[in-house]
Amino acid sequence: MLSFQLQNSLLVASEEAKLRKSDFWSTDSQDLFVKNVSTRPANWHWHNKPVVYNWNSLGYRTKEIEDLDKDFILTFGCSYTEGIGLNTSDIWNYHTSKLLDLDLYNLAKGGTGFQQQYYNSLLWHNSRLPLPKIVIVQWPHKYRKSFGILDKTGEIFVRDANDSRAGIDYAWYARRYIRDEGERKLNNFVEFEMFNNIWKMLNVPVLNFTWDADTEEDLTKSIYKIWHLAMKTDILTDLARDFGTNDSPGHNGPMYHAETAHELYSILKSGNFTYKI
Repeated sequence: MLSFQLQNSLLVASEEAKLRKSDFWSTDSQDLFVKNVSTRPANWHWHNKPVVYNWNSLGYRTKEIEDLDKDFILTFGCSYTEGIGLNTSDIWNYHTSKLLDLDLYNLAKGGTGFQQQYYNSLLWHNSRLPLPKIVIVQWPHKYRKSFGILDKTGEIFVRDANDSRAGIDYAWYARRYIRDEGERKLNNFVEFEMFNNIWKMLNVPVLNFTWDADTEEDLTKSIYKIWHLAMKTDILTDLARDFGTNDSPGHNGPMYHAETAHELYSILKSGNFTYKI
């Protein structure tokens, strides 16, 4: 069992930390599930397959840090890596950890952009938490932006621009930030570089990847490699339980995540996966 002194709380969403366990969460709502049960074919994958969300004391869908094995991988990402609509055993990082025979700490949080990955890496370093063998990070699309807000206790939480709880000036975000190519590119590049620099300083290799074709456009000047994974799995048939409408299509399913894990495993075994050649 690992020992450490937590000097700074990792950024959390308080609702998860308080709930600790739920049968539904985020876009994977009970109302949507009931609707799908009544409209989907009898062989729908999720008819008789429950999904359970368990969060640790910091609000992450993973075990407690002190319960980690000495050798583990640390993963970052958005809702796809948190596994909305999936059980933890269906998520790509679970499969990858099994392929590598390493324990797993999943520091992904739904609705986050480049910022939270960087913030939490700083806090992991500042708290002198145990170092992983490998860091794997799934970067979201380039227009995703997170905002730091304070709760009543003064604790910082991170909200996505689309989160109504954030109190964001949407006119500024929609009309200025995402349309100002220079500001967006600068933020994404700096946060990507600093994230990787932190782990380089700690001598921990990083595998950066994305499923979004546009993400790499803001990172062309980086010395760090970002792998674009183009999956063969049919995303129209392999879907998570939060399968919804055209406006809210939900997340990718178990086969997509399993394929992702095997792609990542091949990259990890190929040699240099961190730096551009």
